[in-house]
This record gives sequence, structure tokens and C-alpha cells, in this order.
Amino acid sequence: MASEFLDDFASLAEQMIKAGEYVFGFFVNLGASDGVGADPLLRFTRTGVRGVAVEMDPERCAEYRNNFDGTLVTLFCLRLTREVLPIVAAAVPMGGYDVLKIDLDSYDCEFLWILLHDFDHRPSSVILEVNAAFPPPFEFAMLHHPAWDEANMTSLPHHLAYGCSLSYAVRLLTRQLPEPRYVLLQVAKKDAVFLREDVAERLLGTKEDPDEFSCYQVNLVESRGVETSRLREWFFGSDLQGTLDEMRTLVRSDLMTVLGDAAGSQAHFHLEVQEPSSDDSRSQHQHP
Repeated sequence: MASEFLDDFASLAEQMIKAGEYVFGFFVNLGASDGVGADPLLRFTRTGVRGVAVEMDPERCAEYRNNFDGTLVTLFCLRLTREVLPIVAAAVPMGGYDVLKIDLDSYDCEFLWILLHDFDHRPSSVILEVNAAFPPPFEFAMLHHPAWDEANMTSLPHHLAYGCSLSYAVRLLTRQLPEPRYVLLQVAKKDAVFLREDVAERLLGTKEDPDEFSCYQVNLVESRGVETSRLREWFFGSDLQGTLDEMRTLVRSDLMTVLGDAAGSQAHFHLEVQEPSSDDSRSQHQHP
């Protein structure tokens, strides 16, 4: 069934309705660009639903405003930071809504955690751009640093150190988050789609987590900042510690290129291989 959802969230919403799941007709799009090019919410947004969208680039934000009905979409043309996020969250009239999409190329999983944990948002679905350069079982995530709130993201080259990996997102949403948690539905190119547990059970007949290794391997992965040969070695290689050491060196070098020597040498990130644990559920999200 997952292959039916590859084109647009609208396909998933249609299946949710058929399964008897309530569809609110509301979305949150963080990193909306113009809302058209490669946006998994395009068709859904054009069905007359309401929503909140955020885009930091003035030109792209102006294009978004021209592409969609301003009476239905609350559009913020600003840089999303931890200080600004409460303003955006306040524009969402409910904790439960249809879909939260995040594609910011910075410390994306921190934004995700704050919305779900601190603001108690529980959308039916989460579409998160994951950093596919870090295959399972490597858990990578950029953490907040003030330099990310000043970097010109639209002019940056395709870099390695951004966002979070699939394994990190899976642990965050399926184990660390207080209930109700989420179930991984699919990975398509660079987007991971998660369903809230009750939605997954109604739509799929189960809320059991799939094998993230299989989800990563069987889908067309779109990565950047790492050569195909190196990515293959990272995924299939057996020397996990050696790979971790190489990854950490490359991430630090990339951060110094993207953020500058001073900020790049200080910016924090999480990069570990962590085996599943039965007591992994925590009410507080902790970054080692």
C-alpha cells in the first residue's frame, strides 16, 4: 500500500478517508519553498485545505503567495528559529491536524521534537526530509547552533551536515516520544513518512514498526554530500567504528566549510550507532 503514497500526501489522505480516519483539512509546511517544486503537499494544498507555511527565502515565499490562496494559508516569510517557532505554533489552531512537513536543512529534528513534545502537536502524519547520506544504523542529527540561524541556506552548496538521519528520526518518533508515537510508513528519495500509531493501525492493520534497513534499501534514495561508492561502503560495510570515525571527520570538515572555521569547529552534532533497547522510551529528549 505504501507505494500509493509516493506522489503526494493527497494520496495518503484519500486512503485515510477510505479507512474511516478523520481528515481535518489542515497542514503545516516548514520549509515550503514555492510550494510547487518537489513539494509532497502540493496536490493536498490545492484541494482547498487550510494550513500554515514557512519559507525564509523572500523570492520563494513570494512565489508561494502567488501559487496558493492567501485566505486559506497563513504564510510566514521568515527564518525559522527556536525563538520564532512559538509564533508559528500559535498559528496552528489545534494539536491534531493532518500532516506536518519539515524540510529546513538545519537542525530539523530539534524543531520536530519541540513541536511534538513541548507543544503537544500530534498530526496524523509526519513527512520529514531525512539525511540519506547516513544510512541505518547510523544516528546523525545536527543540533542547534546560532550560526544556523544566520547562514544563507539558499546559497549553500549541497553539503553533508544537515538535518537528521532515518535511524535518528525513527528512534525519536517511535521510541523516545511520549505516546501516542509514530510508525514509519515509507522512505521515498529523501522523505520519510510516519503515521501516528492509531492511524497506522486503522490504515495498515498494525502499528508494528517495519525494518528501517529494508525501507532504506528498497526505496530510491536521494542523498547529497557523499559519493555513491562511499555511501555504499557505509551501508554495507562491517567496520562500524571505522565508519563512525570517518563520518565524524567529514561532518566536522563540512561544518567548517558551511558555517566558517569558528562556528563550524564548535557546532554540535549527534552521530552514534545505538542498538535498540527495551527501556529506550523517555519523556525527555536528550542529546548526548
